[in-house]
Amino acid sequence: REVRPGEVEVRVERDLYGADVGSLLGRLRRVDDGVASVMLVGHHPGLHDLAVELVGDRGPGDPSAWERLTTKFPTGAIATVSTGASWVDLDGGCGDLDDYFTPRPLR
Repeated sequence: REVRPGEVEVRVERDLYGADVGSLLGRLRRVDDGVASVMLVGHHPGLHDLAVELVGDRGPGDPSAWERLTTKFPTGAIATVSTGASWVDLDGGCGDLDDYFTPRPLR
């Protein structure tokens, strides 16, 4: 279906829930270039491994966020990663960690 400006397209791809980093990265490489951003919701350890893979040893910004990301990815964690690469060219180390959030500080 066509997505109008301001709308969000939601896709449920059950195979991604427990997928490993290779499967998740492969799926992201198939995203249409017209899509500006993607939010993956899944399970540990795949999402944690993907975030660490995309950021690699590049931890610009808050070094403590990179340290926390590489150490632990608890339930409800969110890592925001940006990259200048096209979807098809995503690879390890191509991303910048913009933010890393865990629910614990909300308590």
